[in-house]
Amino acid sequence: MKKLLFLLLVSMASQGLMGQCANWEKSANKDELENYHVIYRQFIKSQNYDAAFDNWKKVFDIAPAADGQRDIQYLDGIELYKNKFAKATSPEEKDKAKAAALAIYDQLLSCYASGSIPCQGENCINKKLAFVHGRKAFDMYYTFNSNYEENLAVINKAIELGGNENEYVIFAPAANIAVYQFNNNLLPKGKVVELYTKLNEIADYQINNNEQL
Repeated sequence: MKKLLFLLLVSMASQGLMGQCANWEKSANKDELENYHVIYRQFIKSQNYDAAFDNWKKVFDIAPAADGQRDIQYLDGIELYKNKFAKATSPEEKDKAKAAALAIYDQLLSCYASGSIPCQGENCINKKLAFVHGRKAFDMYYTFNSNYEENLAVINKAIELGGNENEYVIFAPAANIAVYQFNNNLLPKGKVVELYTKLNEIADYQINNNEQL
């Protein structure tokens, strides 16, 4: 019975992950889903976000990973929910948009971690996971005013996974949160110094190795 229960749980988890990372390649509605994708992308370019959302949701609900080779629909969905958050007129609407955006971040992280979205190159998966954690941390701080302890945990996860390959977008949230937490006796001095050291290492590495930065 224990083995059967374990297999059932594994199967349910696998099916859930497959749904989160599904693509349209084997769908009977492939052409229709591709059309929704093209339509919503055009609406985004023209900044018609309401129309973009309606068409994005039609394809995302069935094939969130698009053709299975890219993460664009996850990232677009996050931006669309951020737009809804900005336009929301009630706390309930804001909470709903915030929860949806952060859930998509977690969905994308699961898909990369499981290998459901392919990634090429040395240490590619960890770099992608660090990128997504970094962008999530940035939005948690600047857009959603998330809990600082939770926000800092996401920043630390980005650093753990990506090391010196992290984007600079984590610097200001990390520094501001660490100073606030330290001044309020919520973060020990050793942790602040450790974070400061890591951020400086990232900055030095990127200055010397990344022309764009």
